[in-house]
Amino acid sequence: MVTRNSMTDASRPPTALRVAGREIAGVTGDGVILGAGVGLAVVLGLGLWLPRRLGGDATEVAIAGALSLVTALFVGSLMIIPLLLAEEGARRLPGATRASPGAAVAGRALAGLALGLVGAAVALLVYAGSVVQWGPAIGGALLAVVFGLSLGLMVDLLVGGRGSLNLWLTVVALALLAPAMLLVLPGMASMAASPELRWVPTVALARLFGAGLGLPLDGWIGAAAAVLLPAAVALAVAAWVVRRTD
Repeated sequence: MVTRNSMTDASRPPTALRVAGREIAGVTGDGVILGAGVGLAVVLGLGLWLPRRLGGDATEVAIAGALSLVTALFVGSLMIIPLLLAEEGARRLPGATRASPGAAVAGRALAGLALGLVGAAVALLVYAGSVVQWGPAIGGALLAVVFGLSLGLMVDLLVGGRGSLNLWLTVVALALLAPAMLLVLPGMASMAASPELRWVPTVALARLFGAGLGLPLDGWIGAAAAVLLPAAVALAVAAWVVRRTD
């Protein structure tokens, strides 16, 4: 028997929490999360195995591990989670068209955050045997997820068209990862540690992860600020775009 209350509930626009729940249920039910998990495992596995296989010393192993964590968590949050949730949202969310733009974006963000935190937990579990300081390692993982997700949402809202979203996210990822990759190039590590490049978010994340894996770190507050400030700007831009369309 259909009651008036049930009819009223069915006609209400979905809330952000309901959208997030449906996003998570969809991404775990259709195998999308499996593909993302395989990519995460490959990047983390290479970061653990390759430098040891090549006979790297403790510093080189720690640097490779830090870059592996940055790549897996930042790029995963930037590209995999926001892109897949956005592209497949219409199929997984039959009521998505009834949700307000604000609720839809907030639900996507909550779903992405939940999945990103699961990925961060898995990454830290993989590297548990190598972690020396858990504070910087956990802080770096949380910041990588928040920064990647914030930037991904902003690019998604600004670009709009799904056809060019993948290209734009790839360009953003490569541009931000390039400075961090200087850490592994011979003779370039000192340049990556310069005061200017320390404010590049991915370099700051690599420094935090490196500290967690046993490398020295001076100024962890500055490293955290280098990630949080652009994340806050990205979220502010995303909120501005949503307000214009809501």
